[in-house]
Amino acid sequence: MNNFNIGSILNKLSFTQLIKIPTRGQRTLDVFITNVPNYWKGTKVVKSLVRSDHDMVITYLRDTVKAKRTNSYFRDVRDHCKLAMLRELESQDWNMTTSNIKNLDEMTLKFYETV
Repeated sequence: MNNFNIGSILNKLSFTQLIKIPTRGQRTLDVFITNVPNYWKGTKVVKSLVRSDHDMVITYLRDTVKAKRTNSYFRDVRDHCKLAMLRELESQDWNMTTSNIKNLDEMTLKFYETV
C-alpha cells in the first residue's frame, strides 16, 4: 500500500479514507477506507506504545448511527396484472359515474375514487 495510489479507487467506488494525518514521519501510511463514513466519529494518531517510528491509529465508532431509510414502491407490471386492471376498467359504467359532473377537476377526482 505504500506506493499504491488509492485516490482513483476512492473516487470510482465512493469510498472515504479516514486517516488524514501522517502516521510515519510526514507520510500517511495507514489506510482506513469505508463506504459509510457517518458510522465513524473520527480517528486519532498517537505515539506507539512499542518501540517504533510508526504511530498508532485509533478509530472511534459512533455511539448511535441513524441509518438512512427509504421506502421503495413499485407496481406489479406483469401481464396478468395489466389484464386484471383492464377487466376492472372495462366493467365500470363510466357514463353513470361522470353524468352529474361538469367540472374537469371533479371528474378527475371521481375517476381516482373509482379506480
